[in-house]
Amino acid sequence: MQERLLHYIWQQKLFMAFPQYTTNGLPLQVIDPGQYNSDSGPDFFNAKIQIADTYWAGNIEIHNRASDWYLHGHHNDKAYDNVILHVVAHSDVDIRRTDGTLIPQCQLRFPEPIIQRYRNWCNNGEHIPCRDTIKHVPQLFLHNWLEVLAIQRLDDKIGDIRRCLTQCRGGDDEAFYIMLARAFGFHTNSLPFELTAKSLPLQYIERHRGQPRQVEALLFGQAALLNTNDQYGKLLTGEYNFLRHKFSLTPIDHKLWKRLRMRPTGFPELRLAQFAELLLTRQRILSQVIDNPELEALRQLFTVTAPEYWNNHYSLGKIADKSFPKTLGEQSVDNIIINVAAPFIYYCAVKRDDATLAARALTLLTRLPAENNSVIRLWQQAGIKADNALDSQALLQLYNKYCRNRDCLRCRLARPMLKNK
Repeated sequence: MQERLLHYIWQQKLFMAFPQYTTNGLPLQVIDPGQYNSDSGPDFFNAKIQIADTYWAGNIEIHNRASDWYLHGHHNDKAYDNVILHVVAHSDVDIRRTDGTLIPQCQLRFPEPIIQRYRNWCNNGEHIPCRDTIKHVPQLFLHNWLEVLAIQRLDDKIGDIRRCLTQCRGGDDEAFYIMLARAFGFHTNSLPFELTAKSLPLQYIERHRGQPRQVEALLFGQAALLNTNDQYGKLLTGEYNFLRHKFSLTPIDHKLWKRLRMRPTGFPELRLAQFAELLLTRQRILSQVIDNPELEALRQLFTVTAPEYWNNHYSLGKIADKSFPKTLGEQSVDNIIINVAAPFIYYCAVKRDDATLAARALTLLTRLPAENNSVIRLWQQAGIKADNALDSQALLQLYNKYCRNRDCLRCRLARPMLKNK
């Protein structure tokens, strides 16, 4: 039996259906299991128990086997002298303090199915370990946990923003520009898009805003995507060679780009052209996001159409069979709002201590449709449906931070599922 499961059973008091006794036969009542200690020392601080007619307050140490007390050297460590109860799954020896006094011990009794369910989660090989039992969780309980998870995910994204600020040594606009570029990579090419933006400071783009061809040349050149011989590509290459020397720029490695099994509408050149158009036609984008964080306004802000050249191209120098305007699709726009706009709204709210703005970020996510990706489809197969983007973000957090790591005991859904008869 894993010791961490025994910790969990003790902390959550999942043993309450059984009367408890010390190993010498005295009745034991747990009033307060204490506060979990993640540092060195006993496992739980400030617990309150009653053994027979005597009340005790102090620390609790938990082991799988009682002999682990000696294996870990606690009998020689004064930090464990204030332990009032030793809780074990198997009592194979009495244990003592440094002065030789005996410590009360309890071989904890609890429902056997708890172990069976937890072992199944650890070993069943499912992407979602509790797939077959999660349907028993009350909807209100699930809803409350998803709200917490959504905030956790936004907090994690605030951490991403702050790390980006540290790395780029710029302001909020610079970090927004980099993370917006990453979003235009739409997972498959998020890294090369991010590296392209990091290699090309926003100030260089702002400086050439009135010259669209130069902005496109800077982006395509830094992305190492100018390997073409058509007239448009040659024009961009000429502009880039001049600007590269002027700003002492170094392009990224072109081998980073991925195209395998990709639809033409997702080709990196087309996405980069749309990104360039957004930077050229929208000024102070972050300010617009924060000043008017309404869904329709944001959709209008991020819906862009690539320049006319791209009507019959998906990549530089290769003419497509059909010609039509290449406008960023609604699902792609919503993806950008979910992964960039909403986190930055929430980041600015936390930065300003503005509860109203924070609430608007959450409201924005509830108004957006749920994402459709492999993880969300796994949840659907388990019977959990995301009603909106706030739900889908929460489910992504649950999967990435808990399910994928088999960290079930940190998930709030574990208690009702383990306790369920």
